[in-house]
Amino acid sequence: MGVRTISRAAPRRSTKLLIFPKHQLDLYSKQAYLRGMKTTVDIPDKELSDAIRYTRAKTKREAIVAAITDFNRRKRMAELVKHAGTCDALMTVEELRRQRRKG
Repeated sequence: MGVRTISRAAPRRSTKLLIFPKHQLDLYSKQAYLRGMKTTVDIPDKELSDAIRYTRAKTKREAIVAAITDFNRRKRMAELVKHAGTCDALMTVEELRRQRRKG
């Protein structure tokens, strides 16, 4: 059971793909593990080709999974940045420098 292209609409210059949103793609063995249902997505050809080029993916699905993974990682990091400097229990930079000088 794999991901396959449904159609390529020439006038709209886009590609329709079946994507399994809760699949995990093992990039080393190229196996997908079924954990969800199929989703049909209409992705503009230029955006998809850029995603393939930037991620250096070999397949459309691999490019989409890499792009979604990177997007989610960036959002998680942005959430962590919101909490930066809010913990009083951590050492300040100056306290850390003083402790390093002491040895």
